[in-house]
Amino acid sequence: MTIIVDLWKKSVDVQQHFNDLELRIRNYAVTLLVAVLGATAFAMKEHLTFSLWSINFSLGVPLLGAGLIGWLSFYSLDRWGYHRLLYGAVKHGRYIEERLARTLPEITLARAIGRESPIKIWRWTIHSARKIDMFYGLISLMLLVMIGFLLIARPGGNTDGSGGIVNRAGVQSSSPVKPPRSGTSSTDGYSAVFRAPMQRIESDEGQAKH
Repeated sequence: MTIIVDLWKKSVDVQQHFNDLELRIRNYAVTLLVAVLGATAFAMKEHLTFSLWSINFSLGVPLLGAGLIGWLSFYSLDRWGYHRLLYGAVKHGRYIEERLARTLPEITLARAIGRESPIKIWRWTIHSARKIDMFYGLISLMLLVMIGFLLIARPGGNTDGSGGIVNRAGVQSSSPVKPPRSGTSSTDGYSAVFRAPMQRIESDEGQAKH
């Protein structure tokens, strides 16, 4: 009997171990998500772009794409890796509890968790595996929508292939302003503008005196 109880304790320890690993994976996944969203927001704010096949795209597109790949990688490791191991540990613990049901009816931890874990929404019963699918699936859908939005939206303030500046409306600006010639001042143009009216005023004053 003592050996069986020790085996049950070891089963509970293994369950806790795999549960902690799953929580760590989700913590890393959320950290990655926050970092990707922050980098994407910075790229959109600063209008950072890249050109592919003469088409400008926001730098947020590859950032979100990389974030989506990382997010799905964490999902695969969580859902199809450690969660399956956790399920096996819980299943073995439930088997031991069934063996001890008559002599030690108080040992019912795995069965109690199994009863309380599912959530019933209307006619659907959502178990732990479906909770993981919904958690990762909703975030993946959000990232896909954001990628689609950035692909459709036209980034502004970018340089095209010829080196011109493309404004938000997609119109290329005129040629760059030429620098002033050597030996001339940038204020000479303004002086010429005001010199002619002053000469005209002085001429009128001279005629009035005569």
